[in-house]
Amino acid sequence: MPNMSLRLTKSRREILLTLENNSGALTAALIHSQLPHLNIVTIYRNLEYFVAAGLIKKLHLGETEAYFELQETPHHHALCSKCNRVIHFSLDDKVLLKHFKFSDFSITDLEITVRGHCTKHKNLREKKQVSKTKQK
Repeated sequence: MPNMSLRLTKSRREILLTLENNSGALTAALIHSQLPHLNIVTIYRNLEYFVAAGLIKKLHLGETEAYFELQETPHHHALCSKCNRVIHFSLDDKVLLKHFKFSDFSITDLEITVRGHCTKHKNLREKKQVSKTKQK
């Protein structure tokens, strides 16, 4: 964690507690829905402050707004293309890094995001495909 003096205001404490009490990644809008008394600009500003301080991680999981999460242990993400559900999974990063060798590039961080359909939407998709097959 970078050496930054962190002044924990009431707003910052509330935002961190909200991230801590949720098992997944949250957008600023989702945090705001849980803390409606805080201004959305205050939430964004503090989230960026926490990212710079190394307290939380900012994730770009799709074309929507960024997600933020506390990462006690490094992990990667699977994103449902239908509902934007984020599923966390772990892989051995040392093993993965052996597969990424670039002569003119040094890897400093490894973040893998896979996209597909969660169980709920995978089953709906399969039912639609079966239905289309029966219609033919």
